[in-house]
Amino acid sequence: MLDLFRKARIRRNMIIITMSWVANNCAYYGLHINVTNMSVNEFLNFFLLGVVEFPASAVGWWAMEHFGRRWSNVALQLLVSGAFFASCLIPAEAAVASMTASLVAKFACTASFMIMYQQAAEVVPTPLRSFALGALSAFSSVFSICMPYIVFLGRYGTWIPFLFLCVLAGAAGLSAAWLPETNGYVLCQTIDDAENFGRGQKFFSLNRVNKEKGYGNADSKEKELDVMAESSHPTA
Repeated sequence: MLDLFRKARIRRNMIIITMSWVANNCAYYGLHINVTNMSVNEFLNFFLLGVVEFPASAVGWWAMEHFGRRWSNVALQLLVSGAFFASCLIPAEAAVASMTASLVAKFACTASFMIMYQQAAEVVPTPLRSFALGALSAFSSVFSICMPYIVFLGRYGTWIPFLFLCVLAGAAGLSAAWLPETNGYVLCQTIDDAENFGRGQKFFSLNRVNKEKGYGNADSKEKELDVMAESSHPTA
């Protein structure tokens, strides 16, 4: 476990990924628990929040394969935050509008979950991959224990749970922009590989799929491998 936090870049990546998992877990379960604070029939609310996961999962998979993991995840988490912010402004009497905003948040949250699982597995080196995914899942689940109490505050104002989730998702979405892009790159096999991964990437690059080669930006991929090789084998 300590190997995930000894190196600076791995430690930074793990902190950012943990924030994303916690934010998405809280949003995911918070939306289902919060159906009791909404005006529409709570059974219908719960059903619709479940149905929306099917298209959301497909969109999440499509987005991360065509536009890369990083910016797809950032866009979806910011969409979650925006939907929660809209929910804060919608009066409790506007049942349809409130439910629509919640469905948008659940759609983006589910799609983001698809990407986060893949992104976390690709950022972490092979020897620590299984442990890291288990730790992320456990930690985010423990943190989401607070959601029933946050939802309970909705009795004093239906906007309170939405505001909490809006801030949480927004912070996670902005921080996720500093994760390295992993689409089309070779998986990190060692801790040193993971520490050097992402050094040759441009911050605002969008890793589109190359239809001819089946990978993302081929030049960026070669540059990434060169940087990792040079860092792993320094010259005297």
